[in-house]
Amino acid sequence: MNYSDSEPKELILEIRSANANASEIEQLKYSLASEIREVSGIVSVTDLWKESSFSGAKGDAVTIGALALAILPLVIPKLVELLQTWVNRGQGRSVKIKVQANQRSVEIEFSPKDISSSDIKRLVADLSTVLTTSKK
Repeated sequence: MNYSDSEPKELILEIRSANANASEIEQLKYSLASEIREVSGIVSVTDLWKESSFSGAKGDAVTIGALALAILPLVIPKLVELLQTWVNRGQGRSVKIKVQANQRSVEIEFSPKDISSSDIKRLVADLSTVLTTSKK
């Protein structure tokens, strides 16, 4: 492990769901945040949008919220596995992961029907590369 692997890095999760009302949206966000907090190596989880206003008809893909994470880079595989499991538990769910470090950035959105095992491996590699080569 190099020095940058032991420093927490920041990333943003945007959570989307179709067919969810405001109450369901808050429950989904709270549930995911609780699950993420249980992963060893997650330093912090912060709700970025505590009071969201929603426009759009029910059934449209709507950003249901965003969570900011401080995470140790070695935890990326566990986090991606957790997100994949969470997305697969409900219809219409997807997650976008955003990472920016220095001049590098990665933004990846995935839903259960659109991502393969090789895509997951590439996602983990891309996120790990950005996070471990950044300077805090």
